Amino acid sequence: MKLEVTASRDGRLWFLESKQIEGLTTQARTVSEIPEMVRDLASLLTGRPETDFDIHITFDAPEVTEHLRAAAELAAKADELKAASARERHEAAMVLKRQGVTVRDIGAVLGVSHQQLVSH
Repeated sequence: MKLEVTASRDGRLWFLESKQIEGLTTQARTVSEIPEMVRDLASLLTGRPETDFDIHITFDAPEVTEHLRAAAELAAKADELKAASARERHEAAMVLKRQGVTVRDIGAVLGVSHQQLVSH
């Protein structure tokens, strides 16, 4: 059973809740403890084995979530820029190749080894 759990931080503890099983509210000291704590209580409340539960955690931390969203956007932009940079380096290499420049010299101009050029 896929079990959706919301975790929110208060002081030194994570408070956990799932609306899928009535009465499933518990706490954990660390994030790594969350699945064990939830499975244990879910098993007690339902009579099903702990292995029946596939725990999916959503962290309720708006001030953190905003930073994570911004970080994800920046990472996506960085990936796009890295790909654009690679295309431009490739184009520079092709210009040099059309000019008859050797692979070793192209590598020197681009700041990479000639082996890297040959492997791509």
